[in-house]
Amino acid sequence: MTDTEQTPERKPTPTERVWEAFNAVLLKPPHRGSESTSYSTVTVGDMKGRTVVKHDVVRGEEETWDEFRARCQRQWADLNADATAYDAGRMQRELEASMEATK
Repeated sequence: MTDTEQTPERKPTPTERVWEAFNAVLLKPPHRGSESTSYSTVTVGDMKGRTVVKHDVVRGEEETWDEFRARCQRQWADLNADATAYDAGRMQRELEASMEATK
């Protein structure tokens, strides 16, 4: 075989293709969208004492709509869990304080 002849390109195995896809996901640069989150506690009405989350998100330029929706869903799940845990902890502390006051 001479230098001018080229060997046929070998097709990657399924394992190699999975490895390439896995690395592409891991090495993908982060999105360039912006986001801001704020928490507040309701002071009046039926929701008094509950934590409310306001989360504003902007889709990144390189981000597809499916990636954007998936990112928003993950973030909302985390934020909701945080707010629920905070409210539960606050309610537990209030209950313990009221129990101590009645002794």
